[in-house]
Amino acid sequence: METTRILLSTFVLLWISLIVSDYRPLPVHAKAASAQEPARRAYGQLPLLFETNRGQVDARVKYVARGGGYAVYLRPNEAVLQLPCDDKAAALRMQLIGARATAKAQNLVASPTAITYLRGSSQQTVESFERVAFEQVWPGIDVVYHGAQRQLEYDFEVRAGSKPERIKLRLNGLTTPPHLNDAGELILNVTNREVRWRKPVAWQMMDGVRCEVACEYRLDATQQISFKLGAYDRRQPLVIDPALVYSTFLGGTGADSATGIAVDAAGNAYVCGTTSSLNFPVMNAWQASKDSATTDAYVAKLNAAGTALLYATYLGGSGSDTASAIAVDTTGNAYVTGFTTSADFPRTAGALQNTLNGNGDGFVAKLNAAGNALVYATFLGGNGNDLVNGLALDANGNAYLIGQTDSTNFPTAGAVTTKNGTPLFKSANSGAQWNASATGLA
Repeated sequence: METTRILLSTFVLLWISLIVSDYRPLPVHAKAASAQEPARRAYGQLPLLFETNRGQVDARVKYVARGGGYAVYLRPNEAVLQLPCDDKAAALRMQLIGARATAKAQNLVASPTAITYLRGSSQQTVESFERVAFEQVWPGIDVVYHGAQRQLEYDFEVRAGSKPERIKLRLNGLTTPPHLNDAGELILNVTNREVRWRKPVAWQMMDGVRCEVACEYRLDATQQISFKLGAYDRRQPLVIDPALVYSTFLGGTGADSATGIAVDAAGNAYVCGTTSSLNFPVMNAWQASKDSATTDAYVAKLNAAGTALLYATYLGGSGSDTASAIAVDTTGNAYVTGFTTSADFPRTAGALQNTLNGNGDGFVAKLNAAGNALVYATFLGGNGNDLVNGLALDANGNAYLIGQTDSTNFPTAGAVTTKNGTPLFKSANSGAQWNASATGLA
């Protein structure tokens, strides 16, 4: 399997699940804590965002989206869902039988969210969409994808005079054969966990009025899935709308979590956390590979109304990267700290510590207000393991860090005294102060 590191699997962004029980902030004033509550609630209710593939995943994929603990990869004739399962990932593949692999992709509803990938020393920003489509996958039939964090919806839009009987699906990656329950839902077993397709609905628009059409799944002896429809006007377009729900699958896997949140004066929320890195799964590759169990840090900004992500940035290298705390200054720059085992973790020119010491070090990074560039980033640690757990800012932009270390040579007072007359290092057992330019400890 080609391994392409994904540096937020969805949210971000995509596609990121905010787990409030994992949230461990530094003490804040009551007013600030109160402002964080609606932001935390809204974060898990955002629409699913589909990123145009610009090289961040396998080249066969046209779009990728990340929701609460899963990723979805779209091609004209296939949708692949990668779902967490213990220390690896499970791939559920929905094949559109007989669909055109060359069907044209179409962006339908643009999102204001900017998604940035920081891979070592490189940087890439990609556009995102709330709805995407593939045209004429079968003659006269388009498929449109949209959804929310824990639900993927795909509409089959049947043009006037076209044949919905052409729509046939096959599912691969199931532990047991699919079956229908009494409510008409399609029940899927993936690595002994349940994923559910809700009973489909269908409708036509007649003189501006939505008219329901009877619709249910049909499951034949070969496990092909199609749709049984009631009477409708074939001279008018028809929409068939199933929905795939993950909530029953996402039981405590902990694949994605938010570990810090900050709110600026305008009410925008800044969230940091850790997400599993997901790559396009070649058939059965997830069974043999542990790559999907590695993690990256992410930073995301949510608008004050809680209705949109303003940016989502993935931060990491080829190892495991976790974010632990976040703060925001008066100009909207975000500061994030955490732990990394990546020797190629992004650093900026003039970083205080440019190389990874020991097995893992802390890191501190400052993102610009747009979330698409690093103002500074550096390692912080010695020859052991070093964790940065907390972060606070003062009015001058100095960052105060607190954490743990078992390094015998962790940078302490006296290790370096000055640089061009600027104090560089001073630390105590309880923490350290980072100066505004990130050239050293002040």
